[in-house]
Amino acid sequence: MDIFSSRYRIAIEYCGLYYHSSLFKSKDYHRKKFNLCKKRDIRLITLFEDEWLLKREIVLSYIFYSFNIFEKIIPSNECVILSIDHETASSFLEDNHIQGKTSSEHSFGLFYGDALVYVASVESLNKDTLELKRFCSKRGWNIIGSFVSILNYILSFAKKDSFKNIQYCSDLRWETGDSLKAFGFIKKYENPYM
Repeated sequence: MDIFSSRYRIAIEYCGLYYHSSLFKSKDYHRKKFNLCKKRDIRLITLFEDEWLLKREIVLSYIFYSFNIFEKIIPSNECVILSIDHETASSFLEDNHIQGKTSSEHSFGLFYGDALVYVASVESLNKDTLELKRFCSKRGWNIIGSFVSILNYILSFAKKDSFKNIQYCSDLRWETGDSLKAFGFIKKYENPYM
């Protein structure tokens, strides 16, 4: 691990693209390291060279968030949730989410006054299932209760359109997905390679 905080039980691994490629590392290298950290109650954040070089502000925001460092903290009940168009969602996600925009059919935003501060995008996989493709807050912001607010809004949307299930895939390099259990999500599958 390149950085470790014993206080927060967080480790950060910086991976150069060349030496962390399949030429030098096995396909399950990163997953093994993740599992070893998890056994020791350490949250491992794995970031790659291109993310640091091309999306540094987003990477720093994720890291600061992990250490509870925020520029602004507001409660979600001071926000209004609205459907937003694809262009607005895409622009926000490009500026604030490590994976950037997605091709989701429906997007919803939390607005604090006129400012868009949180976005969630969903896509229908079939007539029964919606997939939560992206969700994130504005870089540096913590909107307390935002996920609960947006999830309840999405559940109402899903029920109205007769969807029975909502699924989400966690990127274990940045998050564990464990917090979703509190909202009724059940782990169905884990990629052995991350």
